Amino acid sequence: MSLFTNREFRWRLITASILTIGYAGFYLCRYNLSVVATMDSFYGENGVVSETEYGWLVTIGIAFYGLGKFSNGILTDYLGGKRMLLIGMFISVLVNFLLGFTTAIISMILIVAVNRFVQSGGWAGLVKVTSHWYSWRWYGSVMAVLSISYLVGDVITRVYLGIFVERGYSWSAIIFISAATFLAITLLLMWLLREKPGDLGLPEPETNPENVYGEKGNEDHPDSIKDLILPFLTSVSFWMVLIMSFGLTMIREVFNSWSGPLIKELSDVSAGVAVFGSIAFPLGGLVSVLLCGFLSDRLAKGNRAKIIVPGLVLACGAILFFDAIKDEGNYYLIVLALGLVALFLIGPYSFLGAAIALDLGGKRGSASASGIIDGVGYFVGGTFAGGGISWVRAEYDWAGVIILLLFMTILSTAAAIIYWWRVHLKEKRLHLNEAWYRLQTCTANSNSFNLTFNRVGYGICVPCCAPQ
Repeated sequence: MSLFTNREFRWRLITASILTIGYAGFYLCRYNLSVVATMDSFYGENGVVSETEYGWLVTIGIAFYGLGKFSNGILTDYLGGKRMLLIGMFISVLVNFLLGFTTAIISMILIVAVNRFVQSGGWAGLVKVTSHWYSWRWYGSVMAVLSISYLVGDVITRVYLGIFVERGYSWSAIIFISAATFLAITLLLMWLLREKPGDLGLPEPETNPENVYGEKGNEDHPDSIKDLILPFLTSVSFWMVLIMSFGLTMIREVFNSWSGPLIKELSDVSAGVAVFGSIAFPLGGLVSVLLCGFLSDRLAKGNRAKIIVPGLVLACGAILFFDAIKDEGNYYLIVLALGLVALFLIGPYSFLGAAIALDLGGKRGSASASGIIDGVGYFVGGTFAGGGISWVRAEYDWAGVIILLLFMTILSTAAAIIYWWRVHLKEKRLHLNEAWYRLQTCTANSNSFNLTFNRVGYGICVPCCAPQ
């Protein structure tokens, strides 16, 4: 029977497709302000918002996005992924229509805060649905494909809305277009998405046996908040993931929010050209996510630290290259450097609130794991990407910003090395437990079996029983 006639496979394909399209749609109403920020009618001395006001819009938006990650991630583990996705999508559409009618900075701040708060439940909803539909052995590859959603969404938002910028549409018209398009995507997801295979009478795969809950990781709903959260807080590996999320989210948000103005200022090109040049960051990230996800499953055998550490070391080099060429004013070199940073950094970043959250949380707490990881990243690290970066740029120019980004990359690399070490110790302990179990089994049956040894790694010989 062909795979495409297999009902289970078809629905897994449909689920992956609609999750990718649905989450990509979030970016139409998340980074539409980044697009209109290239327009003089919206941003600058003669625009609706000044540079400082825009910086605070970014900061407040990311802060509420980070706060929402904590609460909405936990709520998703109780309410379900599809429900949280739809709640966030419908409210986001509504407040973005309101945004197009206002020019008062206070109103904009309130709307941006509500928009980013409700949108924060989107990724947790995606992770929760994924935990039901796909085998843990393919978390890296599956989440790499699903992570295309926020990279493709970023690219499509900039290209799609950038076309209207070039055609001379007003900033408010561009906001309305983004909201209307997102509404259409919301209705499509509501029609096609199913929470779990059981809703269609299909079997549900088991979760990663190494999740922090043990056998309870296959249960859908946690017993209490304490039982849900405490296992994460007592895990050293989880704390290292939080440090990486803090650093890498800040770097990602700086480039997402400031790449357009940065390219326009450093290379002296038009707003439309700057928007299209900023696409290098999500495009580089797209390649990075797919490559890292596949390699983590096939080459690293689920040990994602083996991919994260080399990637971050190379990201340090890419940021140094960006610093070396920034003053030359060469548009193409600046775009190339932007793409290289994304190529080495976004793949490792994509593991944190996705495959690693699924590995640690299982079906029981994957949304909470993702919410806490992303919440720390956005609320602690990402909020600085707005007003904080605006202040650093004013005081130390772009050179100061780049030095800060380099420091955060080095900090994240150090946390990744500790995480790798912890994973190595856990793998070694698992092999020792396996060896001890087999030794006991063979000893109990020593009268009828010969004892031989097979090497399984880390210098450990696992006993094997062979009939006499």
